[in-house]
Order: sequence, then C-alpha cells, then structure tokens
Amino acid sequence: KQLHKRFSAEEVKMLLEKYLDGKVKLIYTLEMLGVKRSRFFELLKQHRSDPDNFSIQYRRKRPTRKITNLKFRVHKAPPTARGSASHYP
Repeated sequence: KQLHKRFSAEEVKMLLEKYLDGKVKLIYTLEMLGVKRSRFFELLKQHRSDPDNFSIQYRRKRPTRKITNLKFRVHKAPPTARGSASHYP
C-alpha cells in the first residue's frame, strides 16, 4: 500500500522528528515506514522545509482523464447453433 494509506501525516511527522532528534536509527525508520532511503530523504527534505504544512497526501501532476461525448456501441453476440446436430456426437 501507499504511504498515505498506511499512516497519517502526524505519524510520519513523529517518526521523522524522532529520527532528527537521534532517538531512532535510520534503518528502524525505513522499516517502520516501509520506504527506501531515497523516498525517506525526500520526505525528510519536505518536512525540514515546512514542518507546519508537511503532508504525505498524494498530489496528481495532471487531472484524471475525463471521457466526454463517448458513444457506446452494443455488439450482439454471434448466433449460437444450439439446435444444430453438428455440435453433438
């Protein structure tokens, strides 16, 4: 699962602050969050730049794709030969 679905921003913030204070080691924090070093240091950089507005919510770079004026075609299934004797041994 994604980080923002497993933890609240406050929980992540608490772990980052414990790491910064030297109360927990890096390896422990990585295991707890379930992220790799690069993602951890991205989060740490965000936290250091603005701790009050720190968030782990997913932000889309582009809006979701919207389908407009789509006409659905209904295809009929091919006719079956139910009554046909050629299908029976």
